[in-house]
Amino acid sequence: MHIQILLKLSCVSVFLIGTLTMNTSSAFSGELSAYSGWDFRTHIEKPKSKKKDKPGANLSFPAYELDEWKLRQGRSTKDYERRVFNILTGNKKLTGTDVTTIRHLYPLTPYYDPFGTNIIERMTHFAYIADTSDNPKEINEALKEYRDLLCKHLANLDVVDYALTLSKAKPRYGDEVLLKAVRDALLEDVKGTKIRGKTPDSAYVIVTYGEEIVLLNNLDAKVEKSKIYEVNKKFYNVHDVVYKDGRHSQLYIDLTNPIYLYEKTQALREKENRISIPLQ
Repeated sequence: MHIQILLKLSCVSVFLIGTLTMNTSSAFSGELSAYSGWDFRTHIEKPKSKKKDKPGANLSFPAYELDEWKLRQGRSTKDYERRVFNILTGNKKLTGTDVTTIRHLYPLTPYYDPFGTNIIERMTHFAYIADTSDNPKEINEALKEYRDLLCKHLANLDVVDYALTLSKAKPRYGDEVLLKAVRDALLEDVKGTKIRGKTPDSAYVIVTYGEEIVLLNNLDAKVEKSKIYEVNKKFYNVHDVVYKDGRHSQLYIDLTNPIYLYEKTQALREKENRISIPLQ
């Protein structure tokens, strides 16, 4: 009952915002479904409009660079899918290195979403259907879509944390033990060593904005102000912080993945959408 109420409340914003996109293409790894119903499917979202004041919104990429990026994404996606497959099916004992690798591959795939909000909204939508529907076919389809999203975004800290919450209520939303192991390994990789973040060269490198929030929440200090700087196509969020003992310092966080690589992926998607439009 508790999980149904949670999902129902969460879905209100989903239906109002209207951001759910249901179109998916064929599965890229049918083998996974043979094990436990997990299935990879490619979801194509409409490109988001860029705001002029958004960091990286004015980035431009020549055609040859986007072509090279597409080839690199193809190679990285195959590697990412294989490693996620092995993690979810238990083909090998999970290690921190396995999770670190998919975390670093995630921004190199077309699935990459540094925000995670829309992904979680869609997962909530499908979980709500699975919990409230009386139609077995509809339930199975909803669970398939939910698992698809989790598979593609297994390196997204917010997505994994959300799935872990649902799995504690109902096992069909994921293996609680496995998801906790993945979540903990992601956190360890995000935090790194204690000496990081003091200079641009030692900046924390984040993959999603949720990781930055974790870093700031774990900081025993108050953030006074923050500013994003661009240096040779690398982006840094510099936080001016004050510790409880009155010491002033700065925390450097590398935002190159969620800004530069995400914008490049968006540019590639827009280019392919333009090419796919038939001539009138």
